[in-house]
Amino acid sequence: MDLQLKKYKKNEIIYHMEDIPQAIGIVKEGSVVIETVDFLGNVSLLSHIGPNQMFAESYALTKTPMYVYVRAVEDCTIQFLDVQTLEKSPELKNQMIQILSNKNKMLSQHIFHISNKTIRNKVLSYLSFMKLETQNSTFKIPFDRQQMADYLNIERSALSKELSKMKSEGLIDYHKNTFTVYSI
Repeated sequence: MDLQLKKYKKNEIIYHMEDIPQAIGIVKEGSVVIETVDFLGNVSLLSHIGPNQMFAESYALTKTPMYVYVRAVEDCTIQFLDVQTLEKSPELKNQMIQILSNKNKMLSQHIFHISNKTIRNKVLSYLSFMKLETQNSTFKIPFDRQQMADYLNIERSALSKELSKMKSEGLIDYHKNTFTVYSI
């Protein structure tokens, strides 16, 4: 199997917009984000990819230019799987189908969060999902406050204001990226 291991520093770009990746990235240590930047410089965070998760598979498999950036959020180690290797292995292809199905569900969930019209509903949607996903009322999210705002496609100050309001209403509690949901 043709695998290459590379290390990246925090904030280093792994794939640029318009790159045509020849390999699928698998995070071994650390984490990366998938983000877009519009012509005014506004960042939208689309996805957070942690250990044992992959990125760029859709672009690599279809040999099309990236519409997004892949950036290291912390020092990380990435293993790259050459697409030609994948094409030669039926077992790897079947695993890829399962992974792509799971990723599709994750992206659908993201769309569900950001399609809400109000900031409160976006936040409630995301926190409800995290509570359900972790099966716990107290959980950590993989984002700092700015990343959470970018992920939900809202201004950071508006997010902070809404979180404070929800906290004072007794709906939630939080410290940094640890949240407790009381009644959603």
